[in-house]
Amino acid sequence: MNTKKFEYKRTTVRLVVLSIHPVVDMFPNNEITPTYLKEAAFFNHYDCPVVTIDNKVLTHPESFISASENGLKEIEVIVIENISEKEITRMICYGQFQYHKRNNLKFYLLINFLINQLEIYPEWAKEIETEEENADYKVAAILGCSRSTVYRTRYVGNFDLNLFDRVENEEDFTMFHAYQIAQQRKGGKIEKEPSVIQKELTPESPPPNLKFNFSCPNFKIDIKAVNCELKVNIDGEEKLDYEYCLVPQEDKKSSTETYSFMNDHGDTIFVTIKKVK
Repeated sequence: MNTKKFEYKRTTVRLVVLSIHPVVDMFPNNEITPTYLKEAAFFNHYDCPVVTIDNKVLTHPESFISASENGLKEIEVIVIENISEKEITRMICYGQFQYHKRNNLKFYLLINFLINQLEIYPEWAKEIETEEENADYKVAAILGCSRSTVYRTRYVGNFDLNLFDRVENEEDFTMFHAYQIAQQRKGGKIEKEPSVIQKELTPESPPPNLKFNFSCPNFKIDIKAVNCELKVNIDGEEKLDYEYCLVPQEDKKSSTETYSFMNDHGDTIFVTIKKVK
């Protein structure tokens, strides 16, 4: 048990004299989103940062930043006295515990709760300005994450809550999602493990025995088709907008192969390749 007595004093200071402690900037703090700023202004409430006697912000940097962005001149703070440099770093780490890796199941439950709340309070949903009037976009704006993160979490959770231990990132999800869609199109049952091989589309490593004519925003490739024809149709346009493809195990009897792509918006894109003899 620590026997040292820290002294705290709650007071109001001018924002212009405050600055964020350099160690705080080393942590991956949450992004200050437009939605967060709007909600802070709506409630006129900012969490009280802990600051040093020389006005260095140690905790809740988002409160200091959002108050400044919303045009406030002063903010309430808690001044900590009788603290050493080593203890300052420890205090900053203590204030950062909230940013540790979240529990995916709790995140899934939170997303569903917020979607339900937006349905109950449509006036709140209307105030959240997003690219599309879609629940995933609204929740992403509230949580300060991408729409694809919300979509991926809901998709996996709705399918099987136990999958959160195995589908932990965008790459895992893309493989799981493509396999599930492929199985559904075949009318078969979805097995536990996807039978797919991941390949990166580059001139050096195209999928086995296939060459392409296509372009992508991240890079461009111009290789004349030798043993196949690639037809990609997205919203009526022939294009490809995702850097990775999932290659199903080759069906020797089939004259075509289907590849699934997932773009940053969570849309599934199917690419059918016709084999050329």
